[in-house]
Amino acid sequence: MSRWVIWTVVILALSAAAASVGSVFLSRAACRAATGNGAIRDFHQFTAEQLEQDVRSRVPLESSRGFVEGFLTGEGMKFNYDPSMNAILANAPCLKGSSIVIKSLGLTFRFDSDSKLKSIESHVHLTGP
Repeated sequence: MSRWVIWTVVILALSAAAASVGSVFLSRAACRAATGNGAIRDFHQFTAEQLEQDVRSRVPLESSRGFVEGFLTGEGMKFNYDPSMNAILANAPCLKGSSIVIKSLGLTFRFDSDSKLKSIESHVHLTGP
């Protein structure tokens, strides 16, 4: 092989390695930003389906609002209560498969007039460039 071919292959390999390292650093920075630099838990070990199933198995219907808030706090999920909807809106960022585009699971916990959980709704959000 000629030197030109060898140098071309070496340069392409180094470029691919640099792009891979840059992608890892960018995805970690994006997850750090999405989780408030550690204030909110990073859920990268879960898929949306796994996390939704875990939440549904651990938070039974008819649970009190206080129980749901305690669960979300303990799990490190960002959440807020919306009195107009009588619901808690929660977010679990940086799910498995997140990179520069961040996968998050949004959860809506709806309550009845006695503040008992009547339903859990979920939806996946994709954010990024």
